[in-house]
Amino acid sequence: MTKYMCNAAILGGLAVAFITGCGEDVVTALPDAFAIGGDTQTATDSGVAVDTFQPECTSDEQCGPATAPCEIPICVGGTCSMAPAADGVTCSVGSPQPCSLGAACKAGECVEVVDDCDDDDSCTDDLCDAQSNSCTNTPIENCGAECAVDIDCAAKVDGCNVPTCEAGVCGSNPAPDGTPCTEEEWAGDLCIVAGRCEAGACTAQNKDCDDSVDCTVDSCAPETGCVNTEETEGCSVVECTAAFECVDILLSSPCKKADCVDSKCVVVNLDGDACAPQGGTNLCLEGGSCLDGDCIATAKECDDGIECTLDSCDPETGECSSEPQGEDCGGDKLCTADEECLAGEFCDKGLIPVIGEDLCKPQKADGAFCTGDNQCTSGACGGCISVGESLQSGWCYTPETKAVGQLCKVDQECTSGSCSATCPLPGPGACECQLDSDCQAGEWCDLGAFGGLGQNECKAKKGECQSCDANNQCLSDSCSINIDGGSCTTDASLDLGATCCNDAQCVSGNCVDAQCVSCSANGDCDAETQFCNDGACADKKELEVQCDSNSECLSGQCEGFQQKVCVCGTSEDCADGEYCNAILGLPNSCETATAECATCTPGLGECGEGAICEVALQFSLPVCVVPASKNVGEECCRNKQCISNTCTDGACE
Repeated sequence: MTKYMCNAAILGGLAVAFITGCGEDVVTALPDAFAIGGDTQTATDSGVAVDTFQPECTSDEQCGPATAPCEIPICVGGTCSMAPAADGVTCSVGSPQPCSLGAACKAGECVEVVDDCDDDDSCTDDLCDAQSNSCTNTPIENCGAECAVDIDCAAKVDGCNVPTCEAGVCGSNPAPDGTPCTEEEWAGDLCIVAGRCEAGACTAQNKDCDDSVDCTVDSCAPETGCVNTEETEGCSVVECTAAFECVDILLSSPCKKADCVDSKCVVVNLDGDACAPQGGTNLCLEGGSCLDGDCIATAKECDDGIECTLDSCDPETGECSSEPQGEDCGGDKLCTADEECLAGEFCDKGLIPVIGEDLCKPQKADGAFCTGDNQCTSGACGGCISVGESLQSGWCYTPETKAVGQLCKVDQECTSGSCSATCPLPGPGACECQLDSDCQAGEWCDLGAFGGLGQNECKAKKGECQSCDANNQCLSDSCSINIDGGSCTTDASLDLGATCCNDAQCVSGNCVDAQCVSCSANGDCDAETQFCNDGACADKKELEVQCDSNSECLSGQCEGFQQKVCVCGTSEDCADGEYCNAILGLPNSCETATAECATCTPGLGECGEGAICEVALQFSLPVCVVPASKNVGEECCRNKQCISNTCTDGACE
């Protein structure tokens, strides 16, 4: 008997017999056609499948692309499929989260890794800033310190000191003088009526037992109070019949009065009467009433009932104040309005009030981001938006607290009203000046080029002779402008000979070669009698004196060939009986005037003072004559000489 070995295979999802060496009586029927890997196999009459298989792929490279970030295409048995990428292979996500460190494949999934920003410091708040996509590690104020706020130190001080917390260390400041206080050892002591703080120490106010009576010994016993024992030996008691006779008794308290009792002047306590404690100077004391001759009062109650506030009273005004202490003061309780929160808190409605946190939060310090005045300790929020009282945004600030040059975020916190920081980026900037008054004494506001395009900085005013453009730049408040530019000067402050840089400094008004001089030009001197000679006014020169220019001469003429001298300009410059001889090409000179009736040349002025060269008559030469100078009978040579204008036979008719 022939034995057959038959194997079974699952092909295309159908269980069929795959025959290998089976006998003639073993036949397994197959469908006419069935799919294997996308190819076709057909059954023959004998039941044997004829393989017509065509593979989809022969290598991984023929498959793809991947349908997901962490899948890789592979070829398995001629068929393309997807397999998970190896763990650690980098991948990408569509919208990375802030502070993302990247993404990698893990178990076929793309997993993003985000920086937790932890700097391993428990005293920092570690956050990711979504706007800058970077980590911030903000130090926590007073973290790990002895204290965070003043009230943390309350147990370490007595009633005459105010607790303080500075840089995490407890300290104290003296309470205002006059603040009521007490000490345990004073309990039951009737000789101590009150305690008052003085320079941080509780000082006992002893009971005044002086009855202002000369004949009593005044003392005080802690158990019983005042004791006034009458002393009769060697003592004269003032006798009286009525109280007005005792007005000379000196009273030490508003709770005492002088009275006449049993014909003797005594001091009577006004127990039960109202009084002003400490003369009304301490407004934190109230309800004053007289007891045993002293004004007894109680301290004003300023406790607001909140454990996390520091309560105090101002003796000068009597006003109570309660300062919030600590960020957690009052807790994050639910709220709908600021009034429901503690002092120093606001109701945080969130960026969008409808979906806000609705929790009481501590008010913010200057420089913190805010969206309303109520969120700020200072009560002021601004820098970006400011519309009425209900819509603000920017940063908390205290108005007009920053001087020019100090850091700022908001215009209004600068005393000058201008900060270089701009919304939405606050900088921080620096307070800028707009006017000289915004600067300190001895400074001016530099607005820069064209009066506003500069740095808006306060600069030190300039000293003498430093360059300037305007008076406000100078310590002298005077900028003198000349052809070389401007320089700071103290006008008319320098005498002759002093070193100078500007005409305005010199009393004379002339600065030549860095020295104050009398003159810088002839016009600075007396034009008729002086000229400017090397910075000093000098007298003009007489005739025949050596000269260099016309301006040096009284005559106004300086002439010569090898050596110039002052010469005449007109006959008036010459002596009596002379005239100024101005011969073309030669220096002018004073010559003896031509005598009257002597021949002359017209135009030369040779006839002397008052005379003229009369043009020659027919058949006669011109001669010098003085017109109308001769009376009748006097000698003459021309009619013009005679007053009568008639000269006959050498005499005036």
